Amino acid sequence: MEREASTSEDLWQQLILGCRAFVMAAVEERNRRILLIDGPAILGWETWREMDRAHSMRLLREQLGTMRDHGFFPAIPLEVLTHFISGGLNETALWLANQALQPNVADETLKALDALLEGFKHFR
Repeated sequence: MEREASTSEDLWQQLILGCRAFVMAAVEERNRRILLIDGPAILGWETWREMDRAHSMRLLREQLGTMRDHGFFPAIPLEVLTHFISGGLNETALWLANQALQPNVADETLKALDALLEGFKHFR
């Protein structure tokens, strides 16, 4: 996620690229079962959530914090926004993982993700 996001210097593009990278990495065949099924089942929901908070949610929160420092979405509490986007990404990855055989579903999903994230630009 960090590597993909760092390919742009534009804060909005970094957010979009990082979120896209998370979804696509989670549904890769080599990651899907561990990240979406076995990890939460074996570790337990609380442990898995804590790991998510310490890693991907932390990165997301840092990006959103940087964006907040640059004047983006001051009316939305940072924790609320972080959990809202993170929850949406997790649910999207779970859903997309079950749609693997459907043509164009990944492209359509990423288009929807882009549109949702672009919508946050209106909260300045």
